[in-house]
Amino acid sequence: MSALLQPLRSWLFDPAPLHSLVLLRIGLGSVLFLDYLFRWPLVDKLYGPDGYAGYGYFERFPESGSVGWPLVSGFDYLQHVPSEAAIWALYLALLVSSLGFALGVWPRVTGTLALVLHVLFLSRNPGASWGWGTMIKPFMLYAILASTGRQASALVWLRRRLGAVIPEAPWRASAWPLRLVQVHAACVFLVFWSRIDEGS
Repeated sequence: MSALLQPLRSWLFDPAPLHSLVLLRIGLGSVLFLDYLFRWPLVDKLYGPDGYAGYGYFERFPESGSVGWPLVSGFDYLQHVPSEAAIWALYLALLVSSLGFALGVWPRVTGTLALVLHVLFLSRNPGASWGWGTMIKPFMLYAILASTGRQASALVWLRRRLGAVIPEAPWRASAWPLRLVQVHAACVFLVFWSRIDEGS
């Protein structure tokens, strides 16, 4: 049995290039940062307590349930936040953490924070993000799990400029985060093509 599983074990855990995962980290972090940045003038209307289905709505209609999609409505905590300042603080934290993730600044910390905040804002107003807001979540998780903290990192670059001696990071690591991306992407395309064949 061990011999039969060896090819699978090698495929999952042998070192593989990190370039695609680094690009994924930079790309997803940049998309998240830019998309939310462009919503700056609409934050109060999209996510604020007096905006779309916010705290004020539930004050007027306390019997109403969540207005979110079933897929994300379990995280609709921001709908019940009465403070505009708190919404803005979380929004700014999302901008900072998503930019930090893209730049490789403690990416597991900044990426996790950005992902959690994105889920909260997505649940607050799912229509503001449409489909990409849901699809980006698992791929962000895979990029967070990957060992890309020192590759193409603005923090490492800055520390070197300040005189710190930091050895070059290897561009190969255990393949399992990359395999998660590949398997997930393959499943997405399979579902897409099956729906085309069905004419839906």
